[in-house]
Amino acid sequence: MHQATRDNQTTQAEVNVDGRSSLAERKRERQRELRKDPAYVEGQKIYKKIYQRIKIRTSNKEEAREQAVIARARYLQSCHSANEVV
Repeated sequence: MHQATRDNQTTQAEVNVDGRSSLAERKRERQRELRKDPAYVEGQKIYKKIYQRIKIRTSNKEEAREQAVIARARYLQSCHSANEVV
């Protein structure tokens, strides 16, 4: 009886590992796809530039992150607006 429980636990652990690895693989694949998108790449550049600039000025990582997220969102919004007009 005790052996059967141990086998079930091992099987469940293996399933979790396999599930995480396939999830990680899907995440990596999504990142590869995003890196091919010019708007995404430019948005990331803007985010990094704004984050570094604000972090140097204020030494506040949270404020830098918030401002960089806003700047990236504005850029991506402008890209989507330009695509809708065309």
